[in-house]
Amino acid sequence: MMFVSGELQNTSILLTNMIEDMVKQEVIKILSEGLKLAINRKNYSFGQMSNNVYDNFVPNVNSTNLTQSGFTGSNINLPPMILPEDIIFLMRHDRSQVSRLRTYLLWKDLRKNNKDKDKELTIQNDNDTNGNKDDKKDNAKEQGIKRTDINLPWELLFMFTEQPLNDDDQDDKMDDLDREEILKSQKKLKQADERTLKMTQKEYVHWSECRQASFTFRKAKRFKEWCGFSNIQEKMGYNPNGAGGGKLSDDVIDILGFITFDMVCNITELGIKLMKQEEHYLKSQIESSDRGLFGKGSALIELDLRPRHIIGALRELKKTRFGKSAIRNFSQGRKRHKKMAI
Repeated sequence: MMFVSGELQNTSILLTNMIEDMVKQEVIKILSEGLKLAINRKNYSFGQMSNNVYDNFVPNVNSTNLTQSGFTGSNINLPPMILPEDIIFLMRHDRSQVSRLRTYLLWKDLRKNNKDKDKELTIQNDNDTNGNKDDKKDNAKEQGIKRTDINLPWELLFMFTEQPLNDDDQDDKMDDLDREEILKSQKKLKQADERTLKMTQKEYVHWSECRQASFTFRKAKRFKEWCGFSNIQEKMGYNPNGAGGGKLSDDVIDILGFITFDMVCNITELGIKLMKQEEHYLKSQIESSDRGLFGKGSALIELDLRPRHIIGALRELKKTRFGKSAIRNFSQGRKRHKKMAI
């Protein structure tokens, strides 16, 4: 991930372990805050009960079914299930991050839903070999990909029982935030194209493999052990070894994988930016000083990425930017909780 973000291929183990520890601490914070939100929402993972079912379930905690499941009447603790909305709610003030997560979940949902449609289309095309081409085109248009917006529970639309009709003209319109995200993605693609322009085939294969690096892909169990999700549930007073203990949904794991990859890239890019600023400062200091008769000329200074650059990058990500908020919620800029680096 650091190699893709602009760092050299052979990074030091110290920097790798430092960034891994930073990401781990942020993931623990995200899961802890998400679990608190899930507790307040009371969406229990034991069969995903509703409130009425849970009220009927509590008086029967001494039944044989619970005993077989590993619970007793005294220590039954049903850990709540963390939903994707809980993770997105933690970063609701960062509109760009929420927009990227929405786009990621949208395409994930489209890929998941269209796999079955593709299989049905291939079977239908094999059976309808004598059909007309116009009918096939119409079927392809009907089964084309349609973009659907992912609405969040705290948005204005959830205040009303009836939703407005979808307008095709509104789908084509983009707001300023979408344009910004498109420009950012195009800038990153241009930078990646410039870096890979002079690569050999072997180097480009290694580059493409590094771009697919992930904390969670095909290692969900190891990821939960790595971040200590069972310990987080135990600190909250729940039994991590019982039914529903230590469980994370696939969507939450995918979101955390997306966030961790983005976090590593942001820390590395900011660290490289701080390193270049330090290089420029040292170069200007040397050139402005009196170096004698043979000391004139351009100073060649090349620094490596150091732990101080990584620590400064994390500090910059956690810095609170108030912007145009004048009142600041009547708190004069004081924050009760530390800002996460997401």
